[in-house]
Amino acid sequence: NNNNNSNSNSSSSTTTSGSMADQAAPNQPQPPPHPHPHPRPHPRPHQAAPGRSSAAAAGPGKPDLLRSLPDVGPGKGFENAVRYLRRERACCAICCLRMLNIPGKTLAEKDTIALESFVESIQSLGKNDEIKTKREKMAKEICPLCWGVFDRAAPQNSNGKQQTLATEEEERESVKACKADKNPRFLSIVHSRVLSEGYEFKEFKPSFGIPSTLDVRDKSMYLDLWNKFPEKFPCIPQSEMVPLKPAHHRRDRKKKKRKLEDSRVAYQEGGDTHRASPEESKESRSDRRPPRTWDEHYYTYLKEVLSEMTRLRLPSLLGNATQSTDSLFKIHIELKQPKIEEADRGALTNVMTNVTRRLMQASDEYSDYNRGRIGKRRGKNPFSRQNLPNILGQLTHGDLSQSGFCPPPVPSEMESISVEVVCSHNSMYVSGRYLKLVRGISQTPWILENNERKSPTSVQEEIGRYIEKEFKAKAVKLHSGGREDADVRMLGNGRPFVLEIVDPHRQASEKELLEMVKKVNGHKPKPLVLVKEARLHKTSEGKTRVTELMDAAQNKRKEYRARVYMTTDQDENDVRSKLNAVKDLKVLQKTPIRVLHRRSQLIRPKMIHRLKIGKWHGPRLFDLDLVTEAGTYVKEFVHGDRGRTRPHLGDLLGCQTDILILDVIRLLPNSDPA
Repeated sequence: NNNNNSNSNSSSSTTTSGSMADQAAPNQPQPPPHPHPHPRPHPRPHQAAPGRSSAAAAGPGKPDLLRSLPDVGPGKGFENAVRYLRRERACCAICCLRMLNIPGKTLAEKDTIALESFVESIQSLGKNDEIKTKREKMAKEICPLCWGVFDRAAPQNSNGKQQTLATEEEERESVKACKADKNPRFLSIVHSRVLSEGYEFKEFKPSFGIPSTLDVRDKSMYLDLWNKFPEKFPCIPQSEMVPLKPAHHRRDRKKKKRKLEDSRVAYQEGGDTHRASPEESKESRSDRRPPRTWDEHYYTYLKEVLSEMTRLRLPSLLGNATQSTDSLFKIHIELKQPKIEEADRGALTNVMTNVTRRLMQASDEYSDYNRGRIGKRRGKNPFSRQNLPNILGQLTHGDLSQSGFCPPPVPSEMESISVEVVCSHNSMYVSGRYLKLVRGISQTPWILENNERKSPTSVQEEIGRYIEKEFKAKAVKLHSGGREDADVRMLGNGRPFVLEIVDPHRQASEKELLEMVKKVNGHKPKPLVLVKEARLHKTSEGKTRVTELMDAAQNKRKEYRARVYMTTDQDENDVRSKLNAVKDLKVLQKTPIRVLHRRSQLIRPKMIHRLKIGKWHGPRLFDLDLVTEAGTYVKEFVHGDRGRTRPHLGDLLGCQTDILILDVIRLLPNSDPA
């Protein structure tokens, strides 16, 4: 910034915040009521005047770092604020600059040693004996705004030993590989944990979990700076009040399903169901997001700095991997300090609850909610990520001062924040068709509660044995278009399936997939399952394929071949004439006795489209070909299930019938006349 721009900003901030301080009480100045429309926030102090670069504004004689941070150097008026944050509040160098609204990108581009030296150069303008005393005090404390997440070295506990945030082996690897003297400690922990998981990736997508009380600490510290230095820190106006809706005890299941399927938002348009495009779905989701507060225009959020450091520094540590929002590999970084967070919640509960009550009273549904007509839960969680932005925008200096939280207290615990890293890879999918050539194996693993196996193996295990190993997956899960019993073979054109590969640690190619399929089909001494038409899909394609598979399974016809036994001798020509003439026979089937323990008691109308006698084995034994509607219990249609299926095959022949073996011959589309 040039001098003219700096002076104009300074005079503007002095006029705005100084007049507010005159109207408020001398000990507890209060922000003014929220004006409408919002006043324009002051520009960030690092920004240069139009037509003039930051380096030119800083002057030729200043160090390179001061050229990028011109408004924070000596003579610019922020030295007292930096000294206060560093000495009195024990803030780290990065948090000191965050409170001055230095962008996260600027802080991430500079290494941590340079930032610390820069802040120390500002701090050294004071008295040497005072600096020495404060430094000894800061060595025993952690930063109250980030809880030590930006520390380069582990803090010391009361015994003088370092607090390790990872195992000793991980610590040595991270220090060696990440050059921890220049990077914050959380980056070295993320680097070591990601490498230890053994994932193979070229892109990654980071996400962060930050305690909500850290956001309250940031605003509390800024309000304290505004109270002490009103001529340099503009006042934050209260954000627009957005009413909080009451929390319902039970949510509608349809709303839950709609939330899980954001990418398939549907609405009525012109009488036809229209599936929203990804752009339309994104817009509909953005309408449900909580409003952002205006605090981001006055100081830099902790998450912004973490995101920029991860974006700019972590790729080089991970072998030049690139950060992408579309990446299937995700790195979730969770910051936790339960002891300090519990203490903060105890101190802030009353003031946050009062603000929540004010927002609840602004809702039209408050009267019904207060009388207990809506739900059973009394109140909202003020610390949830959904409610925090709205509540945070209503907090004032007076609210936080009454709770003793302005300025935020320096944590008494000598334990830095813990960094938990969770790596995961979105599922990949393999589609195709399978043929089950033997009886006695189930479609999925059949294991009882006492770990007793009812089936020696399964179709899922036979297909996924080699695929799970090659992809280094956590597990595999089989999705199929219908299912057959364990004692039923699947022949003909095969049954379509999609194999979900859960959390794969490596990504194989199509060529490698074909080699895995060859191993499945070449099982010794003889193959149990054959796979054909195998294809590899990524997450979005695979999920779509699973949905289509489930929908299509209900609209297919199935052709079976059953071996039927009759209790009395029958003439072949008589049986053929009776059964071959059957077309579109409607039957009513109660839930079979064999599945009654896991299926609801219903009467299901089903359609037998065609019956045809196959090979005749004798006066009591023959093969019967059936074409039925999807979901028909064929075994029960043959033997009657003690009268629970009417009419059944015995009713047509006038004798008792039973089924010996059953095979699925092929799957037919619903439009096939069969």
